[in-house]
Amino acid sequence: MPGMHDKLADQITANERTFSEIFEALDAGVSHNDYDPIDSLHEEPLEVVMRRQVSVVLTTGGPHVEIEATIDEDGDITQPRWVAYWGGEKVERPIASDEAAHRALTYFTEGLGL
Repeated sequence: MPGMHDKLADQITANERTFSEIFEALDAGVSHNDYDPIDSLHEEPLEVVMRRQVSVVLTTGGPHVEIEATIDEDGDITQPRWVAYWGGEKVERPIASDEAAHRALTYFTEGLGL
């Protein structure tokens, strides 16, 4: 039986797959699940929270999953990471600059005047 850590890691993987599919559709100029890819992108987060850190909340309850990053004084994304937690367990996974989740962070933070 998979533990909570495995379940959280699986949820992150599923959300990353969705972002990859959305950006692949966007780059190819095709629909994503019969919708405009940007519309699909806007349907993913439950909220986008901006502080010194940006958090894009994707799921709540069980599990809670978000992508987050610190925004430096120049407005650049630093330390991007997946964060998932549920039932006292927490999983964090770094996000590389070439990953779709990094593109999503960039998209949601553009134009915020940081």
